[in-house]
Amino acid sequence: MGGNNLVLASLQKHKKAILVVTLTLLSNLFFILLIPDIGNWIKYYPNPFYTILIELSMHLIIWWIVVEIALFIDRYFNRRMKWTATLVKRLFIQTIVQIVVILLFNLLLIHIFKYMSDLIGYRPYSVYYEKEYSTIIRHIIADTTFSLIIIVMNTMNDFIITFKKNTGDAAALGISDAQHKQAAAEAALKILQLQIDPHFILNSMSALSELILKDQQLGYEYVASFSKVYRYSLINSSKDVIKLEEELKFLHAYIFLITYRAGSGISFDIDINKQLLPQKVPPMTLQLLIENAQKQNKMLKTHPLMIRIYGNNKNELIVENNIIPLEKNVWSSRTGLINIKNRYKLLSDREPRIEIDGKTFKVIVPLLNFEEK
Repeated sequence: MGGNNLVLASLQKHKKAILVVTLTLLSNLFFILLIPDIGNWIKYYPNPFYTILIELSMHLIIWWIVVEIALFIDRYFNRRMKWTATLVKRLFIQTIVQIVVILLFNLLLIHIFKYMSDLIGYRPYSVYYEKEYSTIIRHIIADTTFSLIIIVMNTMNDFIITFKKNTGDAAALGISDAQHKQAAAEAALKILQLQIDPHFILNSMSALSELILKDQQLGYEYVASFSKVYRYSLINSSKDVIKLEEELKFLHAYIFLITYRAGSGISFDIDINKQLLPQKVPPMTLQLLIENAQKQNKMLKTHPLMIRIYGNNKNELIVENNIIPLEKNVWSSRTGLINIKNRYKLLSDREPRIEIDGKTFKVIVPLLNFEEK
């Protein structure tokens, strides 16, 4: 796929400017969330208005450069690695390259800011705080996180364009209706496989920032678990199904990340017969169901959210949680449940079922032997 098909490259200049402004505001908000010490912000904001204006202008320039870097890297890989031919390899290598480039870019910025400070006495707020080392880490985390989100946006857009192209080509070449539907279904499945919740990445990075300062050993374990989760999503994003055994290995790393953030507000009970382990599910099905339970319920130390995962004698997997309603009716698109149902429609004649009895919420997921469709 050519570079002209990228989300960012296809935007007109004024739309790209809107994107850069949006990323600037989001990154600043994210940075504030990563620095809970309000005292430092109170020290900073009495500065003259023109100083704050300079800071925002610098951020606009920096994010414009980050967007252009993302575009350049994507165009480079488009010439050498087509998404359609090497999805997993392309996604993995491009992610690593982009992270390394962003790290180098941040190191360059640090030297530039230091030079400005030594030469003219100007200290950007990015080096204003007493704990400069931790502040630099937070900047790198913020920039890297949003860069990864840009990759996900580009990848999803590429598959959407492939879907449209396949549709147009099928009509032009007079391909049979059955072949046309198959091509469209495969492209649609790829799009669904890439719907990873960006909030999970943001929350994980925020928790990691806290751990780096509090407990280095626990921080190391957290990084290892996050690495397993992200690597699993990269490697298996192109697969239609995966063994339940592999999905559960991924789930243990994912649960470690959740329990650190939620503490005793959430508990898990996993009891699955070994005979079911060779059966298959769409990748990240369990993660999506757990995310749905978290979004719809409170997680209190006095009344924890209890999630049970177990099988039955009908070759099905059940994910069950107690219902602890939120105080306010928070609107939810239930993207995770919709995603799972749509993926099963493309893979099997059997679909997930939902059962609610007032006290518990159950999602019953068919296990596949992949002779379904």
